Amino acid sequence: MNSSLPNRTVLLALITIQLLFGLNYIFSKIIMEHIPPLIWGSIRCASTAFILASIAITLRKFDPKKAGQNWRPLLLFSLLGIVLNQGCFLLGLHRTTPTNSALLNTLIPIFTVLVVSLRGVEKFTPLKILGFATAFSGVLILQHVENLNFGSETFVGDLLTISNALFYSLFLGFSQDFFSKNDFTWSTTWLFIFGTPGFFTFAGYDLATFQWTSLPLLVVLAAIANVLLGTVSPYLLISFTLSKTSSSLVALFVYVQPLVASILAYFFFGHVVTGRTLLSGVLIFSGVFLVLLRKNRRQNQPILEETEQVFDNVIPIRSAGGKKR
Repeated sequence: MNSSLPNRTVLLALITIQLLFGLNYIFSKIIMEHIPPLIWGSIRCASTAFILASIAITLRKFDPKKAGQNWRPLLLFSLLGIVLNQGCFLLGLHRTTPTNSALLNTLIPIFTVLVVSLRGVEKFTPLKILGFATAFSGVLILQHVENLNFGSETFVGDLLTISNALFYSLFLGFSQDFFSKNDFTWSTTWLFIFGTPGFFTFAGYDLATFQWTSLPLLVVLAAIANVLLGTVSPYLLISFTLSKTSSSLVALFVYVQPLVASILAYFFFGHVVTGRTLLSGVLIFSGVFLVLLRKNRRQNQPILEETEQVFDNVIPIRSAGGKKR
C-alpha cells in the first residue's frame, strides 16, 4: 500500500545511514594519512554546505529568510550535531586509542535514551531496554572490550570522545521536533552553513601551520566520496529519519555501524571475519529486532507494523492450516 511506503523508507534509510558511515571509515582512513583531521573536517563541512545549498536552491527550498527567523535552533543544532560532535570526535581520536574511541561511541544510544526519557518524550518498556542492552553487548564483543585501557596518556582523548557522544545524543534528543516541522533538505543545508564557520574555528591553528603538498589521485577520489557518500547523503537521511521516527530508534541503529565497518574492512583491507564478529552480529541485530517489536499490538506504531510487513514479504509466515498469515 502507498500509505506504508514512508515507513518502509524510514527503515531503509536507517540501515543506509549506517552503511554510508561504515564506508566513511574507509574513506577517512585514506584521507587522514595526508590531511590533518580538523582541516579535512572543515573542508568537508564547507563542501557539504555548498553542495546542499546548490540542491536546495535548485529545488527552491533554500529560503534564507526562514533561516534568519530560525537562527537560534539552527545555531544550536549545528553546534551539537556538527561542530562540537565532529570536532570532539576528531580531536579525541588523535588522543586516545581506536579501541577506546569505538567503545566510548557506543554511549550514543544510551545517552540518547537518557535524554528523551528525562524529557518525557518517549516511554521505555522492559523489552526495549533488553533490546538496547543486547545490541550494546554485541558491540562490546565486536570491539574487544577487554582491550579497553583508560590511562593518563588517553585521558584527554577519552574525555573528548565521551563529549562527542554526549553532544550527538543531545542533538538527536532535542532536534526531532525541529526536523518534523521543517523540510529536511532545508534544515540539513542550513545546519552545515551555520556549522562551517565553527568548524574552521576549530581548525584555525592547523590551517595556519599545515604545509600543503600535491595529493595522490586515490586521496582526491576518497575525499569526493567522503563528502558525497559519507556526509551529504547520511546527514540528509538523518534529518529525514528524525522527522519521521523517534530519536531513540535513530540512535539505536548506531550499534549496526561497527558491524558494517567490520564487514567492509574484510572486503577492502582483508580483515578476517571471525566467530566473534558473527556472534556480535547476532546480538546486535537481535537487539534491534527486540526494540522494533510491538509489545502492545493495539498501539499506533506505524514503523513497527511496516517492519512486520517487510519480514512477512521476505519470509512468508504460514499458519497451521497452511495459509499465509
